[in-house]
Amino acid sequence: MYDVIVIGAGAAGMMAAATAARNGKQVLLMEKMEKAGRKIRISGKGRCNLTNARPPEEFKEAIRVNADFFEVAFAEFNNKATIRFFERNGVKLEIERGQRVFPKSGKAWDIANALMEYCLDNGVEIVYNTRVTGILTMSDKVYGVTYVNKRGFERKEEAENVIIATGGVSYPGTGSTGDGYIFANDLGHTIEEVRPSLTPLRTSHPQKKFLDGLLLKNVNAKLYVENELVREEFGEMQVKWVSVVLKRTLPMQLKWLLKIALRSLTTSVFARLKLMLKVLVTDVSQQSAQFMVQVSK
Repeated sequence: MYDVIVIGAGAAGMMAAATAARNGKQVLLMEKMEKAGRKIRISGKGRCNLTNARPPEEFKEAIRVNADFFEVAFAEFNNKATIRFFERNGVKLEIERGQRVFPKSGKAWDIANALMEYCLDNGVEIVYNTRVTGILTMSDKVYGVTYVNKRGFERKEEAENVIIATGGVSYPGTGSTGDGYIFANDLGHTIEEVRPSLTPLRTSHPQKKFLDGLLLKNVNAKLYVENELVREEFGEMQVKWVSVVLKRTLPMQLKWLLKIALRSLTTSVFARLKLMLKVLVTDVSQQSAQFMVQVSK
């Protein structure tokens, strides 16, 4: 029997497992994919923008919902502590424009591997290709999990504590398929409706086909709803012309996707380029909105 079972070997799961083990607990980390840190390894275009070096007090200002909940955890382990942690664990870091922090190697794998080694160094037992299917409870007390192993057999494992670190639903190919929402719902928690945080925008701009594949930097993006400025971001913008087949019996439809990546400023390869696009979009409440993008040096 384990003291702690952690479900999900992403960044949160590995850190939770290693921290518990470091404090003397016997820990089992269960991951349904074939390796740990799948999403970490592809984040930041494969480079992993692991944090930002701005003053810690600025982080709370950027949290739009439940900032007080975030503040408690951040007070224990903030961005400065994150930088120190990875440097102590052998990852050389560098700070780029916008105070973004990346591994100096430019490889997100270094971050994932550092977390995995931190787990192993502290005695965490890790199992892969193991899909947790439910949380075991008795008299309102958690006592373990049920799971399907890599051979397809259903088993159970007992533990006094279970940590759900399964992530959201943003990238199913990395293992984020929303399992945690199901577990929490089964345990009686109220689940908020899940909505995407990054979505593409469509445009009918006449020059769109000439901009296919364009990646713009130093982009100032403003969102107006009923002529009122409601949001402004500065970062990168990627333009794609995508062919989408909805069904075999339907014709191929071409969709213009204008993808806004909310990233900090980086060195521009379009130093003299100035572009203004106006795109009419409609938000979820059917209000008329105007999206304006300007690119400059």
